[in-house]
Amino acid sequence: MREANKQKEREQIAAAFIEMVENSSLEKISTQELCRKAGVSKSTFYRLFPDKYEVAIWLYHSWMDPIVSGSPDLRRSKEWCVCDLEELRKHRKFYRSVAAYRGQNSMLDYLAAYFYQNIVKYRNPSAPEPTEDQLYAIRMYASICAQATIDWILNDYEPSIEEVNRRVKLCRPECIRMYFE
Repeated sequence: MREANKQKEREQIAAAFIEMVENSSLEKISTQELCRKAGVSKSTFYRLFPDKYEVAIWLYHSWMDPIVSGSPDLRRSKEWCVCDLEELRKHRKFYRSVAAYRGQNSMLDYLAAYFYQNIVKYRNPSAPEPTEDQLYAIRMYASICAQATIDWILNDYEPSIEEVNRRVKLCRPECIRMYFE
């Protein structure tokens, strides 16, 4: 029962957060105001989230993890990209505000780390373990993917998803292509 209550409280906070972010910039939202709108105490908020930025990350996870885990094969990265970008477009007002924030715990930093972890985790199982140089290339490629995603959001979801996917693929280093094939 305790975990169900925590989940309910997270969802209350997330619902209030979405509404607030869609109507204001992320920087202008105070934790106190968020707690009031969500109907939770500050201690409850901090028990569930270290800060307001983590609410955005939690929402991203709750929307994206089912897409990734539903198709855990990096060789289907084009499919991932299309599904992820479609999900971002569904929540366009929210992500536009979150993507505009460039400080500590930004969506850009989070996406780069998330993409890196997924590339390493879901790489082609028949490919060898990545070397230190390949891990570096994967990290740089994940950063490119994250920046392309943020740019796409901030440019009002232009160009098309297919074009974003094509351009990002052009940036994939040769030394890591084996993990996607």
